[in-house]
Amino acid sequence: MFANWSWRVAVLAVTLFIAAPAFAKDETVFEALGGAGDRQFNLNCDAGKYLVGMKGGQGAWVDRVGIICKPMGDRGVPWGPLNETEEWGGGGGGDYHKFCREGYFVGGYSVQLTADNKRVQVLRLYCMSNDEVNWPKYTMAAGSEAIGGRSFENYCPPGQIGSGLHGRSGKDVNSAALICRDVVVPAASPAPAPPRPPEKPIKSSHGAPGSNAAPGDPSGSWDMRNGNGEHYVLELSRNGGDVSGTIRDDQGAVSAVTGRFFAGGMLNLHYSLPGRSGEEVIFFKGDKISGADKASGTPWSGARLAGNAAEIPPAAPPLQFSVTANDDVDVYDGPDGSFHVIGVMERGAAAQQLDHREGWCKLAGVAEGRDGWVAEDHLTGCQ
Repeated sequence: MFANWSWRVAVLAVTLFIAAPAFAKDETVFEALGGAGDRQFNLNCDAGKYLVGMKGGQGAWVDRVGIICKPMGDRGVPWGPLNETEEWGGGGGGDYHKFCREGYFVGGYSVQLTADNKRVQVLRLYCMSNDEVNWPKYTMAAGSEAIGGRSFENYCPPGQIGSGLHGRSGKDVNSAALICRDVVVPAASPAPAPPRPPEKPIKSSHGAPGSNAAPGDPSGSWDMRNGNGEHYVLELSRNGGDVSGTIRDDQGAVSAVTGRFFAGGMLNLHYSLPGRSGEEVIFFKGDKISGADKASGTPWSGARLAGNAAEIPPAAPPLQFSVTANDDVDVYDGPDGSFHVIGVMERGAAAQQLDHREGWCKLAGVAEGRDGWVAEDHLTGCQ
């Protein structure tokens, strides 16, 4: 499965690397910025295991930290029993114990320092999947989300995933950064197993009508729809790693777009339309695209249009199911309890359903006008 890693995980930000004799040649070690602390710590998963979580103590900042590891499974994701390390830092704060869902791994991190830049105020680990359909990362965080000092974010380079944390600590965690390691997938067990269904074939753009671009090339016209029911057409051209073009919505509003294209088919795209602007992460695979909004995680999908798009295709009608809350229930910004709570849907309140995923219902305007996700066992009418 890791043959396609080069486009599934890419470095999305400028990163700083440090080298030290304690780190192996197959590792990427990001610089731990922050306070000096009393001691250097270096938490590493054992050989053959990878980072899937963290534990320790937290309050107004991160008081202490340890890591949680899993062995690599033969299907290319960590799988099996958890293994926990010692913790570094002080004894304050309440305990936390957080790890990625089964089949996910840590592929990036961010750190927010306190206002004096001497402690880690919040440490976030990004859980990611080896399946681009589930790509929008979700975050587990330790510490406090209050406004602090400097912040920075990094992702493991292609072919590596998280394997540890390093930094400095004393009475608190003063600095922390991610360690990434080359992915090594063990050979499958020779024991007989039930046959697996064939993977869905990926359509190649070689010889596809209306396309002269090679697989993974963003040049051309693209029809895109997101999880909020919004619809756009992209017109893109590529010059090396630089991408430029336009984006057009259903109302005819047009904006210039710019982006950076990475080897393997990933594009960071910046745009600005009336009432909407941001950065999208888009994966190009043959004549298909998928991805997500970097800030909200709202998913995208779409396909190449033959030639230039003269007219925007009609948008698919949104779902019209009416959904009612059975009790007061939290609203999240993603389809899982690990996402952030953005509001409360009161008992008896009704809303229009926009989407449904694995026990979660996306509802229109339920969090002070924002769309959000609610667990379906608290709802009537979710389908």
